[in-house]
Amino acid sequence: MAGKMIIGPDADNCGVQKKVLYPGVGELPDYSPNTKIHFHFRTLRRNDDRTVLDDTKNSKKPFELIVGKKFKLDCWELCLKTMRLNEVAQFSVHKSLVVSYPIVAKQLRDIIAGRQPQEHRTHCCGMMALQQMGLGHADLEQMLKEPEDLDFIFEVCKIDYAGDYRKDAWAMDEEEKLSQVPVLRDEGNRLYKAGDIAGAAQKYGEALTNLEQLCLREKPGDEEYLVLDRQKIPLLLNFSQCRLLQKDYYPVIE
Repeated sequence: MAGKMIIGPDADNCGVQKKVLYPGVGELPDYSPNTKIHFHFRTLRRNDDRTVLDDTKNSKKPFELIVGKKFKLDCWELCLKTMRLNEVAQFSVHKSLVVSYPIVAKQLRDIIAGRQPQEHRTHCCGMMALQQMGLGHADLEQMLKEPEDLDFIFEVCKIDYAGDYRKDAWAMDEEEKLSQVPVLRDEGNRLYKAGDIAGAAQKYGEALTNLEQLCLREKPGDEEYLVLDRQKIPLLLNFSQCRLLQKDYYPVIE
């Protein structure tokens, strides 16, 4: 299992060295598109002190990656797809493959700190803007300016295959988002009748988020936009009723 994997056209500059620390169990899974991988990771610098930059064990909840959804670090998906369930492995990655790591790390740190992470584009203009605005972390800002080789220790905790879990809204295509609207509405109604007002509000809110994201793809005033917009009305009324019962009046006024 230990060996060198080459990612990219230049074997001298674009390589990943894998070292298995614990072999895991079972056969290598079929990582087909939409498979969700739950994993912990630790990021270490290759300095004398082996400085730990980030460690998801500090947040207790594993990180998640969905195969085929263009995660910001392509090499992570390729590395994880070589791993078995419960396997622990170290990957030494060339700096050319982890240029966007500071973006991912900032979002992780925001989540751990309880802040809502912001989505950043990693194309050239986006990277320049981030260098000007700053990331709020000196180590990440330095790495953004001067990328460096990194070591990642991954532990695969759980594997969910497509169809065995409900996708988050960001991972759905347009058809999937639309099909989930009545499902979420019905779940909200069931929870409301059962007296779970907070749970019902969450389901109505998720359905509204799907519709709002779909509306953004249409031109206001067009028939497609109006059809989607009309579907929001009963959900908004239900959501407002929940907030009213929770004495959370500002969203009701909105």
